[in-house]
Amino acid sequence: MKFGKSFEKQLEDEDIPAEWRAAAIKYKSLKKCITRVVQELESLGLRPETIKDLLDTSAAPDATRSSGGAIEYLFDGTTRSIQPKIRFTVDTTGAHMAELSSTTRTALRDLLQKAAANATSSKGEEMPSLDRVASHGSSSSSEALYDPVQGEKLEEEVERIRLHRQQLKLKRPPVLGTACSNGATGDEPCAEHRELQTIQIKLDSDLEFFDMLSQELDTLDALEEREKQSVAISINQLGSEVSALVRPNNKGKLNPDLEAWRKLLRLYEDAGVFQPVSESQRRSHTPEKAARQLAWFAKEVERTGILVTNAKRGNAKSQALYNTFNILNLAILRQIKFHSMNQEAMSKILKKFDKRTALTARRSFPDFMASDPFFGKGLAQAMYAAIASNILSIVPQLDDYACPVCTSITVKPIRLDCGHIFCVRCLITLQLSREKHCPICRKPNVLRADSSNIDYALLNFLKQYFPVEAKQKQKENEREQLRAEMLAAGMDPDKSSGCVVM
Repeated sequence: MKFGKSFEKQLEDEDIPAEWRAAAIKYKSLKKCITRVVQELESLGLRPETIKDLLDTSAAPDATRSSGGAIEYLFDGTTRSIQPKIRFTVDTTGAHMAELSSTTRTALRDLLQKAAANATSSKGEEMPSLDRVASHGSSSSSEALYDPVQGEKLEEEVERIRLHRQQLKLKRPPVLGTACSNGATGDEPCAEHRELQTIQIKLDSDLEFFDMLSQELDTLDALEEREKQSVAISINQLGSEVSALVRPNNKGKLNPDLEAWRKLLRLYEDAGVFQPVSESQRRSHTPEKAARQLAWFAKEVERTGILVTNAKRGNAKSQALYNTFNILNLAILRQIKFHSMNQEAMSKILKKFDKRTALTARRSFPDFMASDPFFGKGLAQAMYAAIASNILSIVPQLDDYACPVCTSITVKPIRLDCGHIFCVRCLITLQLSREKHCPICRKPNVLRADSSNIDYALLNFLKQYFPVEAKQKQKENEREQLRAEMLAAGMDPDKSSGCVVM
């Protein structure tokens, strides 16, 4: 199946809304426009094989690039007013023109004649689309090859070229086989004696093609921006509802909804739906993989029974909010798929353009449009960032408050002068071993820490959001303190002994 039909079928199969389908890349219309570009190029004698011959010359090493001709496909203007053009740099010396195929030589000579005819057009006529930009002889500088007429009167430029040619005729042409000024010899004229001419072609058909493409990108950008804002509003609303649901109570008991959403969001982060778990997976993280990871997340939530258990405790609102969360992720996934499908359509139509014309739009057009949001790769990351800041951050995870030494919750938290936090037992152990450097940044501030370094605000936060873990760590701290006191009294804490009455 051809891509045009498969693209339309994919838009239907993915249940893309009608408004989105209307804004998608018009692949078939653009494909028809390419035919007109090919026809206009052929009318100038520029068949694909001719352009390819010149491109091969342009891609040659620096030592031979100036022999024959060179071609560039460029874009001027702005991303909303694109001006494509073809620029030829031609060495009209017979020996160098001979290196090209006969078809290419004929095409270039025809273009030179048309450019010369355009240059002698009468004053007041509209500037032609085929411009003879400059003619340079006796010059070895490649920078001098490009001298476009900008703001200069046409007749003044023609007069300058005419005087320049008269000066060239006064010079005696070099004899083949004699030494050049740089000491080189050969059977061809030296670079300083070559006559290089630049021709600039502006086509009507490729302007139509890229203008159509630019308008479609505008439509897509506007659609995606509206959808992003709509999703952002939904994320903020869901975040507010989850925040109210998981708020810890004042009785020092665990909020069952808080525990359920902590496990649920932990699974979501492990799934890496829109944000790959590792950097090595970033390139291979396609919309298809995101869909698989989202399905895995839903299955794990069902398998573990996180929300079913919570519903039995008398509050089913978590299930309703989870359904909203899942629908929100599906909406984001659909938007990312639609963006990816249009990026593929863009790549395909530019590839088709290059194949039919032998030009290099697939490389130069994305570079020119790099500032357009469509060519960015941050849609999934932006959506994940919105979820992370409005939902994931609401429910704190235990790993974010673990002591870097014992890896358990930091109760009581001791904040050193350098800002790093450790649990009180680990800090006491460091002080008893006379370790004065912070285990993380190595600043000598461990021995200076005392009870004034206790972070009570963080301690109260941990007791509110992790009441079970905080109580367990407090009991462990008390056991460790008792053990230390028994050792100091000469008793063996590991050896059980009966009660002794003195």
